[in-house]
Amino acid sequence: MGGAHLPIRCMDRTQAFGGNRRLHVTVEQAMSVLMKPFCLLLTCVTELLAADAAAAGSGATSWAPILLLAVGCAVFALLWFRERHRRCELARTTGAQRVVESQAQQRCSQDLRLTLDAIAEAVIAVDVDGRIEQLNPVAAQLLGSDEQRARGRPLSELLQLRTAEGTACLLDPLAHGRGLPASGMLVRSDETLCPVEWRAAARRDEHGTATGAVVVLADVTEKQRLEDELRHAQKMEAIGQLAGGIAHDFNNMLGGILGSAELLAERLGADPRSQRMIEMIVKTVDRAVELTNKLLAFSHRGRVDSTAVDIHALLENTRAMLQRVVDRRISIELALAADGRGILGDPAQLQAALLHICLNARDAMPAGGELRIETADVEFDQAYCEASAFDLRPGAYIQVVFRDTGTGMSRETQRRAFEPFFTTKATGTGSGLGLAAVYSTIADHHGAVALYSELDAGTAVHVYLPVEDKADLESSYVHATIVPGSGTVLVVDDEEVIRCTADEMLTTLGYEVLLAEDGQEAVEIYRDHGERIDVVMLDMVMPRLGGAETFQAIRAMDPAARIVVSSGFTRGAAVEALREEGLSGYVKKPFTIAELSHRIAKAKNGDR
Repeated sequence: MGGAHLPIRCMDRTQAFGGNRRLHVTVEQAMSVLMKPFCLLLTCVTELLAADAAAAGSGATSWAPILLLAVGCAVFALLWFRERHRRCELARTTGAQRVVESQAQQRCSQDLRLTLDAIAEAVIAVDVDGRIEQLNPVAAQLLGSDEQRARGRPLSELLQLRTAEGTACLLDPLAHGRGLPASGMLVRSDETLCPVEWRAAARRDEHGTATGAVVVLADVTEKQRLEDELRHAQKMEAIGQLAGGIAHDFNNMLGGILGSAELLAERLGADPRSQRMIEMIVKTVDRAVELTNKLLAFSHRGRVDSTAVDIHALLENTRAMLQRVVDRRISIELALAADGRGILGDPAQLQAALLHICLNARDAMPAGGELRIETADVEFDQAYCEASAFDLRPGAYIQVVFRDTGTGMSRETQRRAFEPFFTTKATGTGSGLGLAAVYSTIADHHGAVALYSELDAGTAVHVYLPVEDKADLESSYVHATIVPGSGTVLVVDDEEVIRCTADEMLTTLGYEVLLAEDGQEAVEIYRDHGERIDVVMLDMVMPRLGGAETFQAIRAMDPAARIVVSSGFTRGAAVEALREEGLSGYVKKPFTIAELSHRIAKAKNGDR
């Protein structure tokens, strides 16, 4: 019995009990069967030992040693079988755990691969020797190599970095233990440069020993472009505020000069020499007014009239003016294909902006060439408007493209083309405000402007303006005749030269004039003499009480008061707000006696 072999054999770990429940049940049943004869054997042995002890006294043969040997063999066989069973059970459990762990590791690797592929930055893993172990598709594209060819190669062979100053720099990933960011230029495989920011961090095991590193690179081309646009916008805004303040004060001075010159022309009679000198003064003032208008347009403080404007009519008028002043070797062609051509804006400012673009094109073609002006309908969606540096609103726009065959511009010139006071013309031939004024005028009309150019290939300027379908297109005109009048006008201005000039002009026109040097005094005068004041001519920027506050105070006393705003600059929103509350009109400084006469007459008659 001790030498008998059990009919159950335990197989290797991958086969024995590998999830086989029936085999496990068979083993349990076999143990149960073996336990019964084993118990019976123990009972027999116990009885035999008792009998043997009784026979010992009579001298009979002793079976005790044999029985003890048999019992020992049976116990050993049973214990061996139980241990074998325990080991097979352990092998089955360990094998199942290994299968589960292997499946979990595969899922983790797949998740890591998907995560790396989804990251928008370049991720590169290297070993302790700096050789590439793994990289994502963005990194492969940035380095100009696929993962298969890059794996195992030194990172320094594929990743060439330079500082902002242009000197080469070596990236040691293991030295960047804390992942500190740095920036510079990446030299691509085609030798082009790409601005990047990078971070690197060492990988360490549980003992703190470095096992490799991870490098993360980000292409910051778009980020730098947006930062440049923001800095440019801030610079334009800062210079614009300065330019607007200068233009405001300068306009007040020009108003005094222009008004005095016109009054002198009336009083000096027909003396040719005197009239010639006065004409020279007026022409000089007109040139100065044009310069201040550029400053005002650039500073965003120029008033934008909400007048219906036909862009096609403006372009045709621009071509007519150009044909009288450009070289005959320059041909000007119009291709006006846009259906939507009506916008709301200031026709004078828009005309000046379009003319500036054309004159720049003329100057770029000293030996002749072609200027082609095209229009087309475009549509801007919400995403495009939000991404633009301009204040655009989704909807329909008219695109106006000016293409010339001139000398073109370098990249540096293109970058600075819209900066104020920047010019490539000879000293004394350009103020540097032309394109800066164009930029600001288009921006004031909620449009956009872009410039594309190549040296010796010409330039294309793209202008986009929002279309107003319901605009009633009209032609603007300039008053040239003087309209006399009668009644009382209250002139409110903190500049003495403007008060005196307006006093003389209105007196010459036939009006009685009351003067106030600020808003507070104007309110007091209107309280005392409001019943005989026909029109109030009001400056917008004054101490103590500003123009808008003075307007509110006078209208509170007399809701029917006729008030005309006069200012060197006023934002369109401020004027429109007063118009909604009953403003009778606006006259821009410096004004001529003819312009003033028309505006006061219209206000007095109740026209707006």
